Amino acid sequence: MLLLNACTWQDSLYHTYQSVKGQTWQQSDTLTFCDTLWLNQRQLQVLMRHDSLQLQTGLRWTDSYGFRDLSLRLEGSVGSLPVDQTVEFRLTDSREHWAGKGWGSVFTLVRDAGSLCLADVLEPSEKSQDPERSAASGSQSGSPEYSATFGRQTANQEQKEGGSYAVALPVSLKLTQRMQAEELPGIVSAGVRIHF
Repeated sequence: MLLLNACTWQDSLYHTYQSVKGQTWQQSDTLTFCDTLWLNQRQLQVLMRHDSLQLQTGLRWTDSYGFRDLSLRLEGSVGSLPVDQTVEFRLTDSREHWAGKGWGSVFTLVRDAGSLCLADVLEPSEKSQDPERSAASGSQSGSPEYSATFGRQTANQEQKEGGSYAVALPVSLKLTQRMQAEELPGIVSAGVRIHF
């Protein structure tokens, strides 16, 4: 489980990398990112100021990687919203130097991988429509509560580890390489970031 209290970037909801076994990405290898994001009411209110969630993929590689580019497929879901994107990485600049940031022989590059409309995920809950119920549940006047339906799961004021959470957002994403080569030596790790 991932709590949103310790994000590396202020607007990040999810940001993690996974290592590639032996720094060689096989065509049959899949990096899997499965977690649940628990948003409390304050975090949900910040999130609702935005129209969409942005997806990014990141790649870390060494100077032993033998190609100028890399194609990745990101698929799965965030909540009940499907994700299916091909993300192209151009790893060298016009002078054939490694692009991205890094030190020594390891480089990092991040690419956009699409966006998800928040209106498709979050809706005002029925509680916010009934002032008596809102007062009884302790919500502040003028602050609507939100619920979210993700497939079969509905979460509203979910109690988790002693805290009060408004929404549970499941993340289930997979990254695969889509190159013609059977194996890609020099790939250190790849990651996913969800932000607003």
